[in-house]
Amino acid sequence: MTNIIISYWVGRPPNRLYQLLNQIARHDAQAPFIITIVCNGGDRHPLILPEKYVKNGVHVLNRVNSGYNIGAWEHGWRSDGESEYFLFLQDECRILKTGWLKAFLDKMQESREIGLLGESINWKRAWSEQRNNPVAASCLNREGEVPFNAVDFLSFYRPERHRPWRKRGTSAKSDSVFFQNSP
Repeated sequence: MTNIIISYWVGRPPNRLYQLLNQIARHDAQAPFIITIVCNGGDRHPLILPEKYVKNGVHVLNRVNSGYNIGAWEHGWRSDGESEYFLFLQDECRILKTGWLKAFLDKMQESREIGLLGESINWKRAWSEQRNNPVAASCLNREGEVPFNAVDFLSFYRPERHRPWRKRGTSAKSDSVFFQNSP
């Protein structure tokens, strides 16, 4: 099973989030999945979905607004002890065609060496530069979190780092799928 973890910030109107949920429902994924929305800022202003999404099993985790999308995705991933794969999306992402999830699962299963799959973060600087950017550091260092400058994201998200945390069996399959597709 794949858990599609969608990061959403409560400071934005939910229109794009609803658009994405409708596209997920409209385009056959050709693989089983569940949906978890992690709402940054939901601790103060909880995200409450319209009933049609709740009836379809969409789950919401409301949390503090910290760590941007990566913080939300990590919160969702750590809150799930059952899923074999994770697909991390932003609410701005779009699903455009049938088989969208199966294509990524097929690629993940091609090689046991793949631990993370998808696009790079859409910042114009490398992580090594961004890590030392005072503006980025002040935005990411909130509410007692590990300081951003202390985290080496390239090392932190290496596949071999996460494999020992598996809770299921000894399968060679990877635990993470990362995909971001913005228009």
